[in-house]
Amino acid sequence: MTSPTTTTPATSGRNQWAARYYNVTPAVSYQGRYLSVRDARSALIGGRRIEGAAVLVYETTDRQGTALHVGYVRIPADFYTWAGQPAHDDTTVFEIPTAALTDI
Repeated sequence: MTSPTTTTPATSGRNQWAARYYNVTPAVSYQGRYLSVRDARSALIGGRRIEGAAVLVYETTDRQGTALHVGYVRIPADFYTWAGQPAHDDTTVFEIPTAALTDI
């Protein structure tokens, strides 16, 4: 049994941990981590509430031909600042299998 904090998704019938996200900034670049589809949807919706943020969602396929939604959230540098760090845009990319979206 896998826990939500591991880097492999659970294989339950509902694919609870099927989404994957990447956070990219000039200082830090996270490799893909798994999270629930519900959390990914919440992050995309929350990004739309931030003034000046760019939120885009694309339908595509992965290398194996599986239907996939890619969500992109870019939060402007003036939304928040880090002490002692230059201002930068924060970008997060979500990969969500289409089958997992229809499972919610």
